[in-house]
Amino acid sequence: MANVWDDVLPEEDRQVFEAAGWGKDVGFGEKPVLLVVDVIYNFVGDVPEPILESIKRWRYSCGERGWEGVKHLERLISAAREKQIPIVYTGMDRRPDGFDQGAWNWKSYRSGDASDIKGSLGNEIVKEIAPEPQDIYFVKDGNHRVSVARERGQEYIDAEVIEGHIRAPFYAEMEPNEMLLQAEYAEFLRRTDLDRLEPDHDIRPSALGRYDEIWEHIQGHRDWLAAIRHEPVSDREAVADWYEYIYCPIIEVARAQGLSDRFPNQTEADVYLWVMRHRWEIERDLGHDVGPVSAAEDFAETAQPPTPVGRVAEALRGLLALPERILHRGDDSR
Repeated sequence: MANVWDDVLPEEDRQVFEAAGWGKDVGFGEKPVLLVVDVIYNFVGDVPEPILESIKRWRYSCGERGWEGVKHLERLISAAREKQIPIVYTGMDRRPDGFDQGAWNWKSYRSGDASDIKGSLGNEIVKEIAPEPQDIYFVKDGNHRVSVARERGQEYIDAEVIEGHIRAPFYAEMEPNEMLLQAEYAEFLRRTDLDRLEPDHDIRPSALGRYDEIWEHIQGHRDWLAAIRHEPVSDREAVADWYEYIYCPIIEVARAQGLSDRFPNQTEADVYLWVMRHRWEIERDLGHDVGPVSAAEDFAETAQPPTPVGRVAEALRGLLALPERILHRGDDSR
């Protein structure tokens, strides 16, 4: 397949890249994201026209060639939305005094053009490919202020810091295992939206791989709901129903029976998983369904703290499943 650079790359360079093994098709991965960078009127102009005409009003403009790219982007973005692929846009704004233009001010005698400043049409995403409510849009800002500050010998920059909510934040003092657990928790929240559906939840297993097991329970509950309702059930509906009628009743029994006191080194989510495994064993032996409360009560009567061997086996189970979970991350339908 021909590459767009074939007519500009010297033959020797092509041979070097080929001999070095470069050029492998890496594909799009399991969860691709479409990144649309700075497709604003400043870079293409407001109408398709020859570049030398366009830059009279839009000094960064690519002219007609930029608009050819917009046409292709329209098709690509439409296909991405049809496949429910996330789309991330970037744009920019400049202060009226040009301070955050940084060193770019020194490189052009047209740096004072009004098309650069905030509120100008030049900083807007081209309407033919404009973001929709479900898309993500970032405005790049701040990096040029650093270059100006350095040029002036300034040691500090005053800034207003706005704290934003991160679903599963990471901290410098975290141990490697804690970071892996936090990454799994972030993926679990992405799948379930549980932090939005039930902000006060506290589902934090202590071993790797347990969120995948809980997700399997939710999927099974979704299929069961769909079967008894005779209609499709969304993931959000299934998560909310599972949390209210499966997870919470088990935790209520666990608290009432003092299971947390018997297992001080385990979390309530750990206890939930033990109960669900116990429930499966009971149903296998009896041949019929056993409710979550009955399973939790039966488990509470006989439950004993895990032995050291059991704890090691539990840890190994999560670690051995880690490569497969990474490879298949995002295989769910969401």
